[in-house]
Amino acid sequence: MYDQSHDNAFNYGNYDPNQDFDQGYSKSENADYRGDSVENAVNLNNEIGKMPTFLRLTTKQNQQSFMALEHEDSRSRSIIERQKRGWAVRSGQNIEKVYDKFAKDVRSGKERFMQSRNQILIGLSRQAQDLDRKIQLIISDQNISRRQCLIKVNALLAGSTDRTRTEMREKLHKANKNDQTSRNLQIG
Repeated sequence: MYDQSHDNAFNYGNYDPNQDFDQGYSKSENADYRGDSVENAVNLNNEIGKMPTFLRLTTKQNQQSFMALEHEDSRSRSIIERQKRGWAVRSGQNIEKVYDKFAKDVRSGKERFMQSRNQILIGLSRQAQDLDRKIQLIISDQNISRRQCLIKVNALLAGSTDRTRTEMREKLHKANKNDQTSRNLQIG
């Protein structure tokens, strides 16, 4: 399964907004393309531990190349995204289409989560809202690496009060639970 341990320090509210493909990956054997139509190949609601379809449809070597990009934390996230897109293009038209749909669905899922999350932010104290706004500014900066993002966010959290961090963790955990519940309803 995809090792997310390096992200945990940044996981306030059980949500890591920096993680691009948050469904988890298994290191299962490569499943060759079996004629799935591109329209039916993408399933954003992959069960945890299942490899996304675009990776199952490619070679083991291509899977490893993509996962190396996924684990990269020293280059800027915008560069990594361009490299992932380049990977998809080089992998062929079918993989590219499936990857593009998957990436679009991931973005849509993040947008839905942020809408749910924003409703909860209304009920936070001013200090927690200010801290969250600063964190979101850092997270939205695609010109910094994942590592730089984690360092900056952790510094902000370390400089805040225990009360503010606890408030954010408890309230934003609710947004994550609501997002998981709606995702589970879509699966079933």
